[in-house]
Amino acid sequence: MHDLLAAADVDGLLDLDPELARELGAQGRAAWQVLAGVPGPWRGLGAEFFAPFGVGYHVAVWERP
Repeated sequence: MHDLLAAADVDGLLDLDPELARELGAQGRAAWQVLAGVPGPWRGLGAEFFAPFGVGYHVAVWERP
């Protein structure tokens, strides 16, 4: 999912499987799919992943080209 957010890959985000996300504990899937539905085009400017104390956080910056 990090690669999809970093690349602003809206098609990839929209194709995320809800059942797989649930199994993996990826709680942000629905919000990421809402973000992917916002009209673009979008360009990913960068992304980071942090996991303090075993909790993962994705931070990505998107802009319109």
